[in-house]
Amino acid sequence: MKILHFADAHLGADDSGPIVPDTGLSTRLEDFLKSLDAIVEYVESHAVDLVIFAGDGYKTRNPTPTLVRELSQRIASMAERCPLVWIVGNHDLPGDPAKANTAEILETLAVEGVSIIDRPKIIHLGTTSGSVQVVGIPWPTRQKLMASEKVAGLPAEEVNRLIAEAVSETIGRLALGLQPGLPAILAAHLTVEGGAFGGERSVMLGSDVVIPLEAVALPQFDYVALGHLHKFQRLHDDPPVIYSGSIERLDFGEEMEEKGFVVVNLAEHQGDELFGDGAYTEVEFVPLPVRRFQTIQVHLDGTDPTNAVIQSIMENKIDGAVVRLIIEGTAQAAALLDEGAIHKALEGALRATVVKQIDRETRTRLDGLSYQEMNPLELLDAWFGSNGKPPEEREALMKAAEELMQEAR
Repeated sequence: MKILHFADAHLGADDSGPIVPDTGLSTRLEDFLKSLDAIVEYVESHAVDLVIFAGDGYKTRNPTPTLVRELSQRIASMAERCPLVWIVGNHDLPGDPAKANTAEILETLAVEGVSIIDRPKIIHLGTTSGSVQVVGIPWPTRQKLMASEKVAGLPAEEVNRLIAEAVSETIGRLALGLQPGLPAILAAHLTVEGGAFGGERSVMLGSDVVIPLEAVALPQFDYVALGHLHKFQRLHDDPPVIYSGSIERLDFGEEMEEKGFVVVNLAEHQGDELFGDGAYTEVEFVPLPVRRFQTIQVHLDGTDPTNAVIQSIMENKIDGAVVRLIIEGTAQAAALLDEGAIHKALEGALRATVVKQIDRETRTRLDGLSYQEMNPLELLDAWFGSNGKPPEEREALMKAAEELMQEAR
């Protein structure tokens, strides 16, 4: 049985770059759609039996109709070939639990072959290679637990611990209800202990509930398909516990990360000396040809700072890349820069940002980091901490700031 696992499409995360005349969409949105098209093409040409989309179709909870159209078309194309399971992620959920999530439109329109998992449950699916069981765990919401009297007045860390316990118990209970002898997959949008955050850490909505690795790496599962962390990583071998990662780079924190999807092969070896009568699982990461991000760092220490910057730009391949130019040096050297000449040298980039770090050695430091090393949300959080904000107030302020930044994007 061949399973394709991908996650974190985040359409709308970047809408920059020139408009593509044929589609009317921005270049960067087209980048995300090209990655989805590559996944669709793989499904159509490689006899995939099941697709698991482990959550976060869009970057915001209120995607535009254009984004909904583009993602829905591609989800439906995959579902024409084989069953597709969409696990609802944190970016798919509305702020008000009474409202619809962003995946529900496919269920409302009864798109054939698509199963939306918005609450923990087991589903049984028929594929061309036989039946498969999927335990689906969406992003855990706080509303029900927070409404309970038993958590009134508890600090956020304790509430997160209670949520993690409830999620772990739910996974264990559902695992006990699986039918022996059939392939079983756990598909979830969660933060699992041991997972490494990529550069997306600063733009996630809300604070994370961390699930113990042993709660998901249960022997009843042949494979664990995870979404939420944007870096491809393998947390456990038997069963394989895998984050497929996001399908495109979101920021420079992901500059060096490969992006792609995972192909899983489940096979049975009856009476095999190594595997006995059980199944074994092969996992392959398939990279996607995503947009290149390029950081160029220049320290001004000569008499011709403009030439030094332009020379550094010429030494790097910037054509079509998203470029970040970091210029370090004294205020005197920075005053000699020819801004027009520098921006002209960057014209080959899809998008270029110039960051000046002046008098680096005298910069203010917060929480052990110089502030030029911190992103805006980290700066704000450090400022709250340095001003003595209580933990609960600090968390609420940070959550509000994250949501405001999402709206601004």
